[in-house]
Formats: sequence, C-alpha cells, structure tokens
Amino acid sequence: MLPEAIKSEIYDLIVKIIEEYNKNNEKTNMVSEINEPISFKDFCEKYMLVDYNTVKLKYNQVKMFHSVENCNHTIINKYRQAGSTLFLLYYSFYKCLIKSNCKILLCGLYNNSDIFNEISRINFNKIRINGDSKIAFKNGSTITLKRINNLKEDNLISKKYDIIILDELFDFTNINLNFIIPTLNVNGKCIIVSTPKKDSYFNKLAVDAFNKINSFKYIKLNWFEDENFNKDLKIDINGEHQNEFINKKKKLLGYNFIDEEIFGKVFLTEK
Repeated sequence: MLPEAIKSEIYDLIVKIIEEYNKNNEKTNMVSEINEPISFKDFCEKYMLVDYNTVKLKYNQVKMFHSVENCNHTIINKYRQAGSTLFLLYYSFYKCLIKSNCKILLCGLYNNSDIFNEISRINFNKIRINGDSKIAFKNGSTITLKRINNLKEDNLISKKYDIIILDELFDFTNINLNFIIPTLNVNGKCIIVSTPKKDSYFNKLAVDAFNKINSFKYIKLNWFEDENFNKDLKIDINGEHQNEFINKKKKLLGYNFIDEEIFGKVFLTEK
C-alpha cells in the first residue's frame, strides 16, 4: 500500500489536472455575478444546467419558489422525487448572485459539493473549511454545505445566516429549531423540506405549522401535480387521484410506504 504522504501528493496532482482541464474546457455563458434584475425562471433557464441540458422548472418547483419568497419560515411536505433538492440548489445560487454578501447554510444528505458542479454554468471558488464545503462568489456571497446529521448547536455559535435550509430533515435528533432560528439575520429565511415519517420531528413541525402553532407556513407538494407522474390521471369515487403510476407504486411498495413517500401524509386522517 502507498504511504499516506504519497497518496496525498497523487491526489493533489489529480486535482490540478482536473482543474486545468476544466479551465481549458469552460462551459459557455459563465458568470460570477449578476448586475441586472432577472426572474428566477429566466435565471434557471439561462445559467443552470442538468446533464448539460437547460433547466425547465416544474410546476411544484415554481410553487416552492413563490412559497419561500413570500414567507420567512417555510416547511414543505413533499413526495419522493419532487425535484426539491435541485430547486434548493437553484434557489441558493439565485439568491447569492442577485444579492451581495448573502450567507446561506444548506444542510442535507449530500456527500460533498460535487453536486453543485453538475447543475451550474456559474464560475465559483470551492473552499474546504473544517470538513464543510463552502461556495464563494465574487460579490461576497457564500453557500456553506453541511451534512444535516452533523449540524449541532456548537457549529452555529457566533454564526449568522440570511438563509438556512434543512433538506430531508426526517427525524434527526440533533436538530432543534431553538438553536437554528436565532442564527438568522433580521428577515432571514428558514426553509425545511422533507418527506414525512411517522412520529418524526418533521411531522410534528409540519402539523404545528398547519395548525398555526409555530411560525412556519405549511406547504404541501402533491404528486398528482407533477407532470412526470400525472399522466392519464383520474379521480375515483373516494376523491383520490389514480393512474398507472400510483397503482404500480401500491403493488410494488405497499400502502404504508406510499402513504408517506408518495402521498406525503402527516395526519392519521389525511387522504
């Protein structure tokens, strides 16, 4: 086996080769800041890519945008494969590029910041700080990427953010809004997005938001409003949406699974 020092040198050399390759094969329309007003839709279509294809926002992604823009605290109950993680990445870039010195903390189930490279034409610097990935823009804005299971109160001491995003909250016991909300700047935003899970912290927050007990606005994304899944949609005698997609999911996964993962049920009585 190679000694660790040699491994490190080889790794550094590979990184330099990749950086040089990227420098000589830059994508078109690279930008480092935006100095003119631009809508979120136009921004995504002009500057964001997925697998080198121009981004086209889905209905539920537009719904998420209007929800988080119009409210400081938002909790979004979603179905699986709703496109929410990509939306949160689009939104983070958008806010950083239209506002100088915007500080965003994006917490999710991400391994590293490579996911940013897969969706953007934008030229940015990638910095590693204490195991976190930080995206730095020329206008002073930053996006700090942290794994949600590593988010602890002592990580946030003396920190201030304009936007904190918790993606796929599930039931991480290390998360408590009592130490997250105070780290927001005045008029800062907290965005929580997840599929529900029975008796989870997310479900409790969502139910409280629905009943207007906490400060969060409750938003639900419905699978039957997603153009990827709602082909040949019908409503049965019980008022439930049915099609070939949902019938296959029921047979494959069972009712208990799709109640949460597809239907997004957080209430026992919810249809």
